[in-house]
Amino acid sequence: MVYKLSPVHKFFNYREQDKKFSSRVYVGCQFIDNYKPDITKLQEIIKEIIIKDNNKQLLAQIYPENDNVYLINTESLNFSKFVYVLDDSDFTGIDDDKFVTEMVEKRFKIGLEDIPLWRLVYLPKLNYLVFNYGHVFFDGMTGVIFMQKILDKLEFMDKEDNSDVIIKDYHKAFDNICIDKSLLDLNIIDAYPRATLNFKIVYSLLVYSVIPDLIENFVSKIIVKYSSLLKFQFFQYFNRFQSSQKAIPGQHFINHKLVNLSHEITSKLIKLGKENNITLNSLIVTLFVLTSPKSLENDYFTNKVDIPVNLRARLPGFDKYKDIIGLLVAPSSILTPLITPISRIKKQQEEELGKENRFKLLDYVLDYADTINKDIKTEINSPIPLKRMSVINLFAPSDNNKDYKEQKKKFDQLLPSNPTVKKDFEVSNLGLFNSKYSLIQDAIFNQSLNVRSSHMTVSVIGTVKGGTNLSLMYGEDDLEEVKITKWYERFENIVQEVIKEMK
Repeated sequence: MVYKLSPVHKFFNYREQDKKFSSRVYVGCQFIDNYKPDITKLQEIIKEIIIKDNNKQLLAQIYPENDNVYLINTESLNFSKFVYVLDDSDFTGIDDDKFVTEMVEKRFKIGLEDIPLWRLVYLPKLNYLVFNYGHVFFDGMTGVIFMQKILDKLEFMDKEDNSDVIIKDYHKAFDNICIDKSLLDLNIIDAYPRATLNFKIVYSLLVYSVIPDLIENFVSKIIVKYSSLLKFQFFQYFNRFQSSQKAIPGQHFINHKLVNLSHEITSKLIKLGKENNITLNSLIVTLFVLTSPKSLENDYFTNKVDIPVNLRARLPGFDKYKDIIGLLVAPSSILTPLITPISRIKKQQEEELGKENRFKLLDYVLDYADTINKDIKTEINSPIPLKRMSVINLFAPSDNNKDYKEQKKKFDQLLPSNPTVKKDFEVSNLGLFNSKYSLIQDAIFNQSLNVRSSHMTVSVIGTVKGGTNLSLMYGEDDLEEVKITKWYERFENIVQEVIKEMK
């Protein structure tokens, strides 16, 4: 039987293989100082996860000539080529530029018979185990899920603590939610709906995408030229950061910074969030918004923030099947409320209440965080992210078309080369590793930057011991008064100030 990629998988494959604009992702764990894993044992564990635990979707590969998907024969697997020790003797740390470049610039080859579209590498000097992969079949959460499966084998092989659910029959578990049910033969879950070209979808595209983008592009150019317009609230909602950074095919790494929120700081932020019904993720988003490049100016501004949605929570039997390996994510975004820069609100308070009334940063942060938290929850629970993904079907090439490779170029309409207005930043948060894992002390999560999509990508992951790590990938800007390269410093400063006011 011939298995065809779904339109969404085709789109991600086209971005990665043809356009070379794609997310390469890596998720890793640092072992405790007195533990060093054996690479042969790791290879055996991976084999067991794939075969015995029925995660054969990890063997998915693609024929380059027609985008048909196939599974590598387990007998043909060359584990030494994709589960191996990586020489890290020259790396100064897990945030070393050489390591980041190695992880995000590797383009996994399709059409191979012995290597899948991922690799697992062990760094002996740094004592990190890192899962590195593309986005065709796997999303960000897959990285954590896969690493947890490995840790379960390492820590609980002979204990009852290993509660990993093995799905023996994917058809039985997911047949009712899959669009292309044949892919379940390969354990690939295709949960993305297909849009049909009709008046309703054309109207939605025009009203919710094409026309707003045209208006935003036009107004953004106008307010740059005529800044006096920013005294009107209508124009203030379009006052967002702009940069002339151009998208270059194959360029996935420009600048990188690893920011750590210690265990103590993470605990305090979580406590602050719980007291105010605000998630840690919403607090992080808010603090980046309030320190964005536009915050350095005196004008009101907004941010548009990408928040990927994990679709696993929408699957029937989520509690049982939440650890599924696959591509189950949909892009979504929020437009923040109108932000008053700290400098401006301080001045307003002094004029209205007098200098003796000190500006309270914590109240300022929580006020915006409450709104942003509600907006994120609304967007995550909205059907709109999946509807956006369904439109990909309208641009997907027909499997029966003789000019298949030429037809794939229709996807270019979804990939503008250098959009005038981008998202200010993206936050992908994989949460905290379960505290049951005693072998790990820290974790890392990062992905390549697509400068056509946003100015900065913030990848968040945490452990109980190591706190929360934020990997920032960002471009350059050519505006002297707006330094995107100092964004992380402003973020770190506001975190410290918030913690101080909590005391």
